[in-house]
Amino acid sequence: MQVLVTGANGHVGNNLCRALVERGHRVRGSVRSLDDPAKSAPLSDLAGVDNFEIVELDVRDAARFDAAVGDVSIGQHRQAQIAEGNACFARFTQRTLDFRGKRGEAISDSGR
Repeated sequence: MQVLVTGANGHVGNNLCRALVERGHRVRGSVRSLDDPAKSAPLSDLAGVDNFEIVELDVRDAARFDAAVGDVSIGQHRQAQIAEGNACFARFTQRTLDFRGKRGEAISDSGR
């Protein structure tokens, strides 16, 4: 199974990536910026693992979001909570619903 974990550099996302990799799942962990060592360093030891991929993703970027979920079976949203009043909340929610419909699996939003 291909899994997308957003916010993979955070405490929960990082541990989730590791647990999934250990169980043999293919994991795509996303961080907001690959150029920021603080964002990518927590995952550096997974860089050479065959079933782990780190990608740069801001969920507000529709093109990158669509590319990141292209072959994903299930997603886990672990980025900072997106408040309902935030302008990007509606776009993220719609992409999440589109993802659910396309894949038939649940994607979990940490804000829900």
